[in-house]
Amino acid sequence: MPNSDFGPDESPPAAGRAALLRSPAVPTFAAVLTALLLMLTIGYLGTSAGHSGVINLSWFVQYRDVLFGGGLPRHLPDMWSGLGGLDFFFYGHVPFFTASMVSLVCSGCSDATAFATGGGIGVALSLLTFYLFARRFTAPPAALAGALAYAVMPYHLGVDWYWRQAAAEAFSYALLPVVARGIDIVLRDRRCAPSLAVGVAVQLATHLPTSVLAAHVFGLTVLAWAIATGSPGRAGAAALRLFGLSATGAMLAAPLWLPGVALLGEVSPELLFSDHFVATKWLVTLPDFTPPDRVTMILVLACFGVSAVPVLAGALLIRRTGTPARLWLIVPVMVASVLMTGLSRPLWEVGLLPKVQFPWRLMVFVEFSGALGAALVAEAWRVRRRGRAMPMLLGAVLAASVAFDVAAMARRGPVLIGGAGIPRIGAAEYLPPRFLNAVMPYLPPGAPLFRIAAVVQDRAPGIAAQGDVRVLSRLARTTIVQPLTEGQTVAHVPVPWWPHWRARDAAGRLEIRPDPAGLMEIAAVPVRPLSGDIVIALPWLRVEKLAAALALLGALMLAAMLVRTRPWRRTGRPS
Repeated sequence: MPNSDFGPDESPPAAGRAALLRSPAVPTFAAVLTALLLMLTIGYLGTSAGHSGVINLSWFVQYRDVLFGGGLPRHLPDMWSGLGGLDFFFYGHVPFFTASMVSLVCSGCSDATAFATGGGIGVALSLLTFYLFARRFTAPPAALAGALAYAVMPYHLGVDWYWRQAAAEAFSYALLPVVARGIDIVLRDRRCAPSLAVGVAVQLATHLPTSVLAAHVFGLTVLAWAIATGSPGRAGAAALRLFGLSATGAMLAAPLWLPGVALLGEVSPELLFSDHFVATKWLVTLPDFTPPDRVTMILVLACFGVSAVPVLAGALLIRRTGTPARLWLIVPVMVASVLMTGLSRPLWEVGLLPKVQFPWRLMVFVEFSGALGAALVAEAWRVRRRGRAMPMLLGAVLAASVAFDVAAMARRGPVLIGGAGIPRIGAAEYLPPRFLNAVMPYLPPGAPLFRIAAVVQDRAPGIAAQGDVRVLSRLARTTIVQPLTEGQTVAHVPVPWWPHWRARDAAGRLEIRPDPAGLMEIAAVPVRPLSGDIVIALPWLRVEKLAAALALLGALMLAAMLVRTRPWRRTGRPS
């Protein structure tokens, strides 16, 4: 007989099953399972042959080799056919470290599979981090719907990962919900959020341009909140907390971003901000908009259209409910939309924004708002349980996103080379200027500056074969060479000259100066014959030592925050 404790129509087992289905554990388990399936699927499909597909694989195999050799990858000695490259003084480490760990765990995986699985981990994390963020505003099932939308949104997966193969930018997408959730905890719960410091740190170590954009977009979101509260005291306290947490995160990640910022002027950054990469050329202006790459711009605008649908639907629902998600839904998409148009041109001509290169990188914030809109639509349907419009809208957004992703993947296809077939190339903008200037005359007349990378790739084997030394070993920050002849007083080493290299032989320190080709010319001062092996080393720079000290200070500050707040003892859903 039915037990009255469970109502007239429910037996205890039926009530137990109903309680289980209502438990937050079910959507949480579904989120983890879906994230795992996404990771495995993306890894199985391989690395996309998008704009940066080959160079990302090249970076990955060289990064992994240096990392597994026991060093922090900065200088990659095998790059450019053995000339070496300084790329990881400047580029984000997190995607390549993640793929290296995949390669360590799956030793039988091909390079393309390992790197793609690393990207799949980024997509999986984006689902899980957005799920945690959305749970602050909706029940777990609705948060799961928003998280799934966030993971497969077309710009993130279709354009960034498959079409452009912008691995670092795609991975940074997973960190935005961590940062946003930390900010929301500070603003609404009025307490410290150590997760914000961690999110800022990993974001900075992943992709600096997205970090710059996040500072603008989320900063204006906080400003809108402060205006809405109308309480200067509360806003001031929140601002101090946010500054302290963000500064802690910046210090934690200092070894992975500060050297690049400090040393950028000592390489060739003009390549980063010329021709195709001038930000103002991409601002949407009507009626005479002519972007440098029409296809990419059309894809971006299509992605905007897909994301705008759940944003508008969520905005209509918020108008009725007054949910605290209002700022996170409206402000990011509004700021991103304005910054992608000609209305914001003055901002793209000064300060940090021009360093971002492409205004449409702001699409990550449009999709952030779109996914939150999807979660709010799902929450409204969960509560009301009537009508088909809301589930049909969610289904249409997810279907359009997946269709876009599949089309981009099919159009680009996977990178088919692997192992020794992967060329050891890098980014020409991170080559020392004296070397690059010596190669510049070989750039075909009228060709854009960024084509110099292909010129360097073609000429690198011949340049690397020059010199009057025998290379004995080539490690991350140390190269050992031997003069070819007895009594040699000058050694020409086929490594681009950079002012921070140091050299010595058995008799003492040597001077390194640039030759006409921008390569190293090594000699003793005063002049004497070179003696024995020559050790050429890149010592720890002052900025690296400063960054290490800041990281230690940041770690101590984070530990103090954790001891004080003890977030692991908090239970229950946030307010």
